[in-house]
Amino acid sequence: MLEPLFGATAFDVGGHRFTTFVASLGESAQTFLDVWTSLRYDMVGSDVRGPLDQPVQRAGADRGAERLQRAITAQREQAWRDELHSDLMALPVADPRRQAWLAVDRLSSQWVPAWPSARDEISPEEFPEVLTTYMGCESRVVRAYAGQIIPCGSRRRRVCDAHGFQLGVASLPGGFTICHDGCASGLLRICVAAGVYVDVEPRHLFTSLIPPAVLLAPGGRPGVVPDALMDVALPAATTARHAPQPRQALPRRRLLADAKTIHGGNAVYRDSARAREDQSGAVAQRASSVATDYTRHARRLDTAYSAVGTTPIQDRLRSFTQVRALVFGQYGEASADVHHLLAEAATRMARSEWRRWGARTMAEARAFFIASLRRQLGVCAVREFARHRLNRVTYISVPRAALERQQRSGGGGQLGTGGLRGMRDDMAPVPSDFHVHQAWGRLGA
Repeated sequence: MLEPLFGATAFDVGGHRFTTFVASLGESAQTFLDVWTSLRYDMVGSDVRGPLDQPVQRAGADRGAERLQRAITAQREQAWRDELHSDLMALPVADPRRQAWLAVDRLSSQWVPAWPSARDEISPEEFPEVLTTYMGCESRVVRAYAGQIIPCGSRRRRVCDAHGFQLGVASLPGGFTICHDGCASGLLRICVAAGVYVDVEPRHLFTSLIPPAVLLAPGGRPGVVPDALMDVALPAATTARHAPQPRQALPRRRLLADAKTIHGGNAVYRDSARAREDQSGAVAQRASSVATDYTRHARRLDTAYSAVGTTPIQDRLRSFTQVRALVFGQYGEASADVHHLLAEAATRMARSEWRRWGARTMAEARAFFIASLRRQLGVCAVREFARHRLNRVTYISVPRAALERQQRSGGGGQLGTGGLRGMRDDMAPVPSDFHVHQAWGRLGA
């Protein structure tokens, strides 16, 4: 039936494919020629290779009918992405749009397709802040206060900017703990839901190495207190710039983990080469210093409290191997170990639940779990950073003396979420979500 149009052996191996069809100059052939030519024109100047490299007579020759439309779409979108990347990288280094573009990772945009739920809710006040931050635009709320004074506790005079950078990094009541605990507890709750052993803020790990008289003395107790002790299998810690991230997990063992948050306007975003040049470089830069900071602190404690010539505190710290850095950034991005933990949690959940939930394979269940966990944590991170700035707006233009007087009288603080030790275990996906995931997967297939 189609032989007169295309020829008897047009689509055999080495066949002439659309040569006869295009030469016929029929209405359908002309439309096909025009569309394919237009698609190829979009690729002029692009280094992205794909099906559109072929002339119209050889259309689809390198793939046949197998996922051809998907391959064409991928080639075009990658070319558009590369063009956008070139335009954004041409902006000044300090431009917030450039900073946002380089910062984001696969967690940063999870709020976009996330369907509303009690767990993944972003309020009407928070949503515009999340959107403008992601796009590198001015804050709809904070820009009205641009130019006004922020009563920062540091000696440096801070003036509010339209993006809210200075507001985010200022020393104000509530500090940075609420945002830190919100992001960290979101991740640790996922780990607990996956069956990972997590000891939150373990204060006992190094106390046996501190003299009892020091521990019983008035004031704070010196020690090393990470955010979590975890029994988990993760790939080797790799924080050096340009070093490839290992994918193979090491045997399960006890690891220390410390969470950090970095806000727009922070020196890491502003001054580090990794933030200015590498994708998600700011969180990677901050992650690279966490283990060093712990080692330096342990060395100071050994100098102060250990016998001369001995390093018991450093030795115990090294026994846990490198401290894992769980860094969350202004744009919802996260460091490598955060992504490693999500991958491990998804694997554990899939291994234990795939049959009970009715998945056809463990791999199918894991695909659902990793997508679900990324969505939960991605929404959690951008929401916490938006709340951090919005909660501080009321301090703009308040005299520092008045703020200090209010704090001395017991007011002016912010209520947190109970800290890491008060975190709730409500991050586990539920079977109904998986069946919705299956239904949409089949509709989109």
